[in-house]
Amino acid sequence: MLTESVQKKIISILRIKKPKCVAVSVPEGMKTDLKKISQLIESQNSEVLLITEPCFGACDLRDYEAKLFGCDLFIHLGHSDFGLKTLVPTEYIEVFSDHSPIKDLRKDIEKIRKYKKIALCSTIQHILKLEEIKNFLEQENKTVFIAKSKKAKYKGQILGCDASGIEST
Repeated sequence: MLTESVQKKIISILRIKKPKCVAVSVPEGMKTDLKKISQLIESQNSEVLLITEPCFGACDLRDYEAKLFGCDLFIHLGHSDFGLKTLVPTEYIEVFSDHSPIKDLRKDIEKIRKYKKIALCSTIQHILKLEEIKNFLEQENKTVFIAKSKKAKYKGQILGCDASGIEST
């Protein structure tokens, strides 16, 4: 979801870094935004390399390909930085869903009625909604846990390469 704030972040990065060629990688759900992202980057006088291989998270960068094609900046949308060493300077731009899950939870609350303890986790796109979900579930008399993993930036966040937060609950 290419929001105005994401676009502003991209432009800000490009104005500061002034790259000649930018590699861009997005998760599957954002591939429909690639044309718009490409046009945005080109409007800032940079060439674009769109990396359309499936992306399985922030540890699944295609920075080797970016380096091979001479890119001097890699923009990775939809994931958070957790300190991975990269071959090309990389900017992570987090992207969050604005969908509220409470309506869906209310509709399906009977499906989890028998459970007293619930652990919550999410990918980054929905991570900002975990506290809202926790509050709702606690009002339904559930004991709710949101753990912190070893690598992830946010409490409750899981990564394809690290689900230690949910395993610890």
